[in-house]
Amino acid sequence: MSTRATGPAVSRRAIGVESFFCAIVKPSLLLSSLFVGCCIAPSLHALPLVADGQPRAVIVVEDPANAFHAAAARDLQRHVQQASGVELAIVNAAPRDSAELVRLVVGAGPLARELGVATNDLAPEAYRIETRRNAIVFVGADLAGASNATAWAVDRFLDRHLGVRWLWPGELGTYVPRRATIDVPEIHLTERPMLEQRRLRARGEGDTGEWLRHHQMGSRMKFSFGHAYTEWWRKYHATHPDYFAVPPPGKSQPYPQEDRVKLRIGNPAVADQIIANWRAAGRPDNWNVCPNDGSGWDTSPESRALDLPDVFSPDDIWNNRANLSRRFIRFWNGLLVRMRAENPRVTISTYAYSCYREPPADVKLEHGMVVGIVHSYAGFDSWQSWNDAGAKLILRPNWWHIGGSGPHIPLHQQGAYFRYAYTHSMIGFDFDSLMGHWANQGTLYYLIARMSERPDLGVEDVIAEYTGAFGAAAPIVREYLGYWEEFTRKVASPVTAGGDVSQDRNGLYETLARKHGITASALSGSWRMMPFIYTDEVIAPGEAILARAEQAVARESASVRDRVGFLQAGLRLLKGQREVIRLAVKNTRQPGETDKTFAGACTRFEVLRDETVKRYGPVGFTQTIPSRLQIKDPRALDGL
Repeated sequence: MSTRATGPAVSRRAIGVESFFCAIVKPSLLLSSLFVGCCIAPSLHALPLVADGQPRAVIVVEDPANAFHAAAARDLQRHVQQASGVELAIVNAAPRDSAELVRLVVGAGPLARELGVATNDLAPEAYRIETRRNAIVFVGADLAGASNATAWAVDRFLDRHLGVRWLWPGELGTYVPRRATIDVPEIHLTERPMLEQRRLRARGEGDTGEWLRHHQMGSRMKFSFGHAYTEWWRKYHATHPDYFAVPPPGKSQPYPQEDRVKLRIGNPAVADQIIANWRAAGRPDNWNVCPNDGSGWDTSPESRALDLPDVFSPDDIWNNRANLSRRFIRFWNGLLVRMRAENPRVTISTYAYSCYREPPADVKLEHGMVVGIVHSYAGFDSWQSWNDAGAKLILRPNWWHIGGSGPHIPLHQQGAYFRYAYTHSMIGFDFDSLMGHWANQGTLYYLIARMSERPDLGVEDVIAEYTGAFGAAAPIVREYLGYWEEFTRKVASPVTAGGDVSQDRNGLYETLARKHGITASALSGSWRMMPFIYTDEVIAPGEAILARAEQAVARESASVRDRVGFLQAGLRLLKGQREVIRLAVKNTRQPGETDKTFAGACTRFEVLRDETVKRYGPVGFTQTIPSRLQIKDPRALDGL
């Protein structure tokens, strides 16, 4: 297991009373030496916020114009009220000292400074929680537009000391254990997220944005990624056609389209142009060199010479069937050597993706390579090889594009890979994308978000947190998740990584894809395959398990009953959209089914979706069919 170099107020660690007891009580926790603020310690000085249903504290926000601080204060107020039924007042000033009233000070200001809580030594994204006499102070080094560390201080408090769990966006997905008395132990804590970037790509508005914030999504990373040459054809093809990939006979440029044309990296003029562009930008400390997406790789003799001793046919090179990592590593190393002569701090960033996903064992990277690995969740060897080659590593998977909107939840597989990456030099992650299928796939989203902020938790720990919000049905919901996880293993969908990585050619997905003549690509094929994978016979056992869960919570609170109903609604919508997809493609219709039948299925599905949104909120039910299917024209699916 690799270790991380950290400095004062940089590693995610607790200092003082809380860390002392955590180190004693939980010595066996993974990474406990780095994440010692993981448990609630016995207190030498407990402060009552709520006593027997009566308020004993006030929330102080001295700068209400600071949106970060005001929002964090409202969060603290709301969750305490949900836990105890007691609303703590939010004020802009409070008695300077009172034995009768605990002051919860949110945000740096005169009172925080008077109480001796400093912020000038906080690294970017770091936050601090400090007990001072009868006050608890929450401060953070906020990064506008990137991170909200003050709110993370409040969230960290709510997580560890009130047991709040943000399972999915919105009120229903927020689990707050009830208690009439809230006593808070003495806290002396400075932390920040260990990973430099935590990104689950999603629209960050509203409830989803709040959920992302609660799980400390954000970035202090200076590296840029993305396919870097999408404008080159438009800018240079007329004056420098020699910059671009040479096709095999019978092919031509631009291929497959202008923004995906590949470069002729064996031509020294290409490297000269990249460095000229870098110089024109001011020789920044990081430069993105990730190749364009798709197929159409260069078959010129100059680029093929960079592949040696490997030899591939022009057709295999062009059509993405060759391992071209060797040529790209040599090209990137050459860029780095030249750039470092002008800026010794420079790094270059790229993906390990597509035909340059697997590194050759005999080629090493120059210092300064930052690699975003796009692979399957079985690619442990590949991760380790890039690590051994000397790269800084970002996890950049497409895992959540698999399964359509069905309950595709490889919890232990993805959790194991994420844990491995975290403990083997990962500096950040960037998931494409958080698809929003919360009722059917939300456990997986929660797992990765939770493990990123709490790597001391294992997969089973996170599942226990999730199912714990279902009251008496917790073991039944665990059984439900187990059913779908086992089915997910049987399906064995290929993992999209710039060309799919097969998990099992004899798994259900690839077997059915061959039988029905559907592309094995999980990116588009997952949706087209839904009628064949999520049949009534497959869904029925899941429905039966949830029916037992519904019975088990019949006498529990409305929120617990609605959480079970939320999962049930996910299966109902799955069946509805499965029918829309089946009827959209004419060769999967039954005799007598027509375009009118398809239109009726669309209407019924829209009604069901609207009713579900009205009852449970929009989360998980707005993006229930990909955009290409949100139409009434069945011909749009004929090509899938």
